[in-house]
Amino acid sequence: PEGFPLTAGFADEAAQASSSLDGDPAVPAGCGTSFEGYTDDLVATYQGESEDRALRYLVVYPDAAAARAAMSGWRTAVAACGTQPIGPGTTRIHGVVDAVDLGTDEAYALTEQVQHDDGLVSELSLALVGRTGNAVYVDYSFGSAGGDAQVRDETARLVAGSAQPVQALRSEERR
Repeated sequence: PEGFPLTAGFADEAAQASSSLDGDPAVPAGCGTSFEGYTDDLVATYQGESEDRALRYLVVYPDAAAARAAMSGWRTAVAACGTQPIGPGTTRIHGVVDAVDLGTDEAYALTEQVQHDDGLVSELSLALVGRTGNAVYVDYSFGSAGGDAQVRDETARLVAGSAQPVQALRSEERR
């Protein structure tokens, strides 16, 4: 992954990407799943002044079948995750958005939000996940707003910001 444009279009384009997945292999918004069986990785992080934060990952697997299996496992785990009580009047909810056109061989988004008894949905964690060949690209964001409209808007924002890294993935696959 050296030289891969992981931070192009990222919240902090000057962030230093590093191979640091071994320290925290959790899949963002992945309902307790983790990255396993990969051969190489790059990770970039951003922490805003407020509650916003962002992460980007490029995770390389031994082959396309291993990358496909990892993505399938995350999707299955999140779909089966269900709700989890957090505290009085709040519940953690998870979801999978399959209608994501990232420009990769396959893509979806994982969501984790807090649902309040009064109907408010907040604290959206969204992980855009795409695979091209044996490489998995993840663009993750967290913000205080939530709900269906926020999921749509944030997915569109991450897709747009991911154009250059996704193009690089497709270029690498053709080599």
